[in-house]
Amino acid sequence: MGRMIRWHEKQFIHFVTNRTEHAMFFLLPTQEINELILFWLAKAKENKGKNIQLYSFTFMSNHMHMLLQDPEGELADFMGYFEGNLAKAVNKIHQRKGKFWSREYDDVIVDGEEEFWDRYSYIAANPVAAGLVAKPNMWGGVCSVPFVNDNRPVVGKGLDVTGYNEARRHGRKADKKKFEETFTFSLSTPPMLQGLPENEQRNFLSTLIADAGRLARKKRGASSSLGMEKVLKQSSFDRPNSPAQGARFKIMSFCKARKKELEEMYRRFTGYYRACCQTLIEYFHNAPQLDGLDLDAYEKAYVEHMRKAPTIVWPPGCYVPTTHKPICELPLQMDL
Repeated sequence: MGRMIRWHEKQFIHFVTNRTEHAMFFLLPTQEINELILFWLAKAKENKGKNIQLYSFTFMSNHMHMLLQDPEGELADFMGYFEGNLAKAVNKIHQRKGKFWSREYDDVIVDGEEEFWDRYSYIAANPVAAGLVAKPNMWGGVCSVPFVNDNRPVVGKGLDVTGYNEARRHGRKADKKKFEETFTFSLSTPPMLQGLPENEQRNFLSTLIADAGRLARKKRGASSSLGMEKVLKQSSFDRPNSPAQGARFKIMSFCKARKKELEEMYRRFTGYYRACCQTLIEYFHNAPQLDGLDLDAYEKAYVEHMRKAPTIVWPPGCYVPTTHKPICELPLQMDL
C-alpha cells in the first residue's frame, strides 16, 4: 500500500509514526544514539517547527512515535529535516549507506479528548507493552516521560558538522568546541489541561503515565521484562522475530458516527486531490515537443501552450505536489 494522502487542518492532532528499514534496531538506545536523537529533534524544532505543539514522543530501537499539533503547516518541513539529518548521522555511526526509514512517516488524525489520551498513554507505555522494561520511566531511550515527570525542558547538544567541516577545508585546523550547538524546547501543554495550575497539570500527566505502564504490564501477563542491560546487548542490525504489522488508517475516533463522518470527508478530499493531480499530469503529458526548435519557435509554442493551461483549484488541507506547506482554509488556484 502506498503512502496515504496527507490531510492537514490546523486544528488536527497528529499521531506521527515511522519505522526503520526492515525494522532493524538502528535506534538502539546507546548514549551516542540518544544524544543524536535529542540534538536533531531540538534543532529541527528550532529551525523548522517553532510553532509545532509537541505533546509526547518516544523512540524505540526500530521506530518512533510523536503526538503533536501543527497550526502553521510546518510538519512536512520539520519531519523532513529531522528524519533526514538523523538518518545521515546514525548511518555514519553504523558505517552504512542507503535507506534508513522504511517509508515516509505516517500521520493519523486523532479526533477527540479520549482518543488524545489513548495515544498519549500508548506512547508513554510503548516500552512496557513491548516487554522491554517494567515501567515507562525505566526506558533508557529518548522519550518525553522524564521531561514530564521532572518538569524540565528538552535539551539537545551536538556539533554543527557543516560549519566544522567547512572550517577544516584545505587542511586547516579548527576548534571543535567552537562549533558545538545547544537547542532547547519545552513540551506543550495538552489542550485539555490548559488553564490548570502547573502542579495539577504535572500530577495529572505523571499519574496517567504510571497508570498506562501498569495497564500495559497487566496486559502482558506473567512474562518478565527484558531489561535495559539486555536491550543494550542487542546488535543495531538485529530485528524482531515478528515485526509489528498493524493495519494503516487515517482517522482515529472511538465514536462510530464521527469516524464514519471523517472518513467520508477524507474520501471526498482524496478524490478531489487526485482529480487535481490528474489534471496536472495530463497538462504536462500533452505539452508540445519543444526539442530542436529555434528560440523564436520555442517561445511561440511555449506561450501558446501556457495560454491553454487549465486553472487548478486545490482542496484546502492538501499539500500541492512538490510543496512542503499545506493549503490552509482557502482553496488555492494554480494557473499553469
